[in-house]
Parts: sequence; structure tokens; C-alpha cells
Amino acid sequence: MWKFQLYILTRPKTLRMARTLVRRAVEAKGASERDALDIEVAVGEILTNAYVHAYNRGVGPLDLRIAFDGERFMIEVRDHGKGITSIPRMSPPSGPGLGLQVARRLMDEFEILRPERRGTAVRMVKRLLKSPRATEPQETPKPLP
Repeated sequence: MWKFQLYILTRPKTLRMARTLVRRAVEAKGASERDALDIEVAVGEILTNAYVHAYNRGVGPLDLRIAFDGERFMIEVRDHGKGITSIPRMSPPSGPGLGLQVARRLMDEFEILRPERRGTAVRMVKRLLKSPRATEPQETPKPLP
């Protein structure tokens, strides 16, 4: 099992960097371009939700945990803000809840948790399709003279 964890603040530039880092990690593990984009967008939506809703567009801490077991990419984003008060059941055309619905549709598993303390955690899983580049034979490097 491969995993890493980031502790970041909800500054827009930092959120963009974290989103890009997640995509690069997925690509490095051989994910298809489609899976990498789906995961990047879903993570971006959840990070943005934390910035907008948990911290009212202010700066606050986020925990971003990522794990890969060879087939599934598992991501958890946890904020320590005011917490989600209600989880939308219907797909809103716009406004609050849209980002959650977008992330839910892009991922294979999606769960919103309300920790006992403040904040909200979102857990997502994407089962990866094999990338054509991951199955291409790799050229064996030739020894240096």
C-alpha cells in the first residue's frame, strides 16, 4: 500500500497546488488520463467546498490523505471548520451542494462524515482503469559505455 498525507491551509494557491499534486500522483501510478482528470476535479471540488463553506473563504487547516492499493485510489479530505449542516439529496442545478454532487458522480465511492469534533470529512474512492501507457512495454535502458 502506497500512501501520503498533506497538511495544508485553505489558501487558493495552495489548494490549486494540492489538486495538481494529487493528479500527478495518480498519473505516476499509471492511471488513465480520464481517471486522473476525474480524481483531480473531484478533489478540487472538495477542497473548494472546505475553503468556501467550512472557513467562509478564509484560511483554515485541511488534512488531505491519499492511498493507493494497486487498484483503488482512496482520498480523504478533512477540514476543521464549522461543519456541514445538511447533505443535499437531490442534484442542485447550481449553488450550495453542487460541488459535492460533481465529486460524487466522478468517484466510485463517496462518503461524507461528521467527526465528533468540528469539521467535515469526505472520503472518496476511484477504481482505476489501466492506462495504455501503463501497459506499454518499457524499453530497457542500455548500459553506459
